Amino acid sequence: MSVSPETVFNWFMASVAEAKGKFRPSFDETFDKELMQRLLARQEPLIDLAIASYCDNVEILEALWQSGDKTIKVAIATNTFRRGFAGLPVATFEQVCSDPDLVRGVFENPSMAHEGLANFLERSESFEALSNEGWLRGVYYALRNPILRNAPELDRFADDGYLLYSTGRPFDAAWKLLVTLEATDPHAAVLSDAYLNIAVFSPPYEELLKAEGKPRRQDSLAEFSEKYEHGTRLYLDYVLHKWRDLSDKEGDRWPTARAFIRQGAAAGAARHYRKNVIAYLRDHPDKWVRAGYYATFQFFDEASIRAAYEKDRAFFTEHAVYNKVLYHNTSLGRTFRAMVKNNSGHDWEDFSDDQMRRRIYQSQAIRLWKENPLVYSHPGDDLAALKPLPLTREPKESILDFMRRRADELKEQNSARLSQICTWLQEAPQEPQRVLPLIAELIASLHREVQMCVENTAETPGLGQLAAEIKDLKRLVFIAAITLAIIIIYFKH
Repeated sequence: MSVSPETVFNWFMASVAEAKGKFRPSFDETFDKELMQRLLARQEPLIDLAIASYCDNVEILEALWQSGDKTIKVAIATNTFRRGFAGLPVATFEQVCSDPDLVRGVFENPSMAHEGLANFLERSESFEALSNEGWLRGVYYALRNPILRNAPELDRFADDGYLLYSTGRPFDAAWKLLVTLEATDPHAAVLSDAYLNIAVFSPPYEELLKAEGKPRRQDSLAEFSEKYEHGTRLYLDYVLHKWRDLSDKEGDRWPTARAFIRQGAAAGAARHYRKNVIAYLRDHPDKWVRAGYYATFQFFDEASIRAAYEKDRAFFTEHAVYNKVLYHNTSLGRTFRAMVKNNSGHDWEDFSDDQMRRRIYQSQAIRLWKENPLVYSHPGDDLAALKPLPLTREPKESILDFMRRRADELKEQNSARLSQICTWLQEAPQEPQRVLPLIAELIASLHREVQMCVENTAETPGLGQLAAEIKDLKRLVFIAAITLAIIIIYFKH
């Protein structure tokens, strides 16, 4: 109560940082209500701003909202530590939705409860009285809330089915808007590219199935799966037709708002593998539908991406650069990397299109590699060159000659890998994790080769003792390899 406002503000920040990530029961509050009231009595603008930004007490925030200026209201709207719509009186939502700063702060706030977001998108509960204009302004930001960009964590052993239902409601409500909203240009502008990033595809197809007039049983898992796939096709057919472009703009270089909607619907459906649905999206005549498929489908072999590249060339690579599976450190990922480097030829007239695609690929690859270097490769690494195919024994070659030849090859491979490790560490000493995939390959190849050597010598007459000695060597190899990995991790930290 006696320190400077700056010290109070810093105390709030430190308290929130300490509490962040810790479990908080729904009835628990980080800051004492009586202390907040006493701090408000100081009437210091900076202290009021700290309370608006970090406090999670409903009554305190509501009182501050009613008496605060625009700055205080924006701080409460963007406060990510409060729960749901805490601090926002129901009567003020029309005012919130009419102010560009407040509406964005409230409806893009990731602290919003799933049920609250669903209620707003459904225009139910406290939001029934909102004007159509105000609601649509809020929908623009609500569809872009981080809650919808991450699939909720599911506890398959939980007894509470209501939790599963409530966390899924916002996704249900979002996809239902494509059915309930009239397909006008203003509505298309509100929806537009929001559906490209909705993490869970939850098509509301029950009404479409009823309209079809063909009741479908679902007594078994297979029947349920059939119903889901058929319902998904009905939903996609309806949405893609409803939000079609009404002119020839579909063939333009850039997507319209309606094309973004179709692309987002296809991207959502492609995330959940259903054989017939995937074939439907892959071969769809609408290129923006195919663009959504390219951005999210979990490609599983080189043939599938080669077929897509043959079909759409640069259009495929332009949209597939957003597909995380094509950055994996696999033959699939390396094949796609080569495609990204190809020139577009006559596909695009502007040279900068190739540069933009490659720049996006480079930045995406670096970001993913930093997240998990064991799964994603660094865009500057060519690990394929360090993984040649293993030798095979010639028909008339003795086991000893073959093992000598194999040992020479292994020596060359490991020398190349160790040289590459040194090169990478010298180029970027602040990023030692870059060499972890190569160390993993080094350890795996040593284990594989020594094991093969043990098996071959054990089967060869007179070499049983040598096989036992090689087993001891195998342990030493492991110790050396693990020591090398520990050294690298030590330097990382």
